[in-house]
Amino acid sequence: MAAPHVAGVAALWWEEALTTALPGTAATVTARLLANSDITALAPGVEVADRGVGIVRAP
Repeated sequence: MAAPHVAGVAALWWEEALTTALPGTAATVTARLLANSDITALAPGVEVADRGVGIVRAP
């Protein structure tokens, strides 16, 4: 169920990019998604293969 969640957050980042000076491109949205992911809420020792880059965060 991560895909619908990430798609929704990507839409929020896209909206953020269009209302600010950020370039409204897919590369910008991808960079924001990756830069704002968080692994601190995950249990320690979780393998990278099981967690990916972490939990996506909205703007």
